[in-house]
Amino acid sequence: ASLNTVDPKLQQFIEVETQKQHFQQLVHQTTGLCWEKFMDKPRPKLDRRSEACFENCVERFIDLSQFILNRLNRPRNPSQSSQKAFLADLSITFLEKEGSSREEKLLTGWLKN
Repeated sequence: ASLNTVDPKLQQFIEVETQKQHFQQLVHQTTGLCWEKFMDKPRPKLDRRSEACFENCVERFIDLSQFILNRLNRPRNPSQSSQKAFLADLSITFLEKEGSSREEKLLTGWLKN
């Protein structure tokens, strides 16, 4: 095999691993944003608003993790870059979700950028 020829299976593996790393980084950035937004100062007990916001962040973290697993297990469309397809799917998923709160929509807007 030529040095310029890359094994398609190896190339796909590298793409999937790169996606996983990007998605994991996205999840951690999102979690960090939740923490910074809702924990403005240390206190012995969370107020109702902070508690509800943290609960929402945890639920979105779980949703995002599940979405990533489902997306990585789905066959790829070769005509669209995997990152663009993922972000488009993610935006649609969160916006279509019934009962989306203001924070979820803000978070979705952040994720689209």
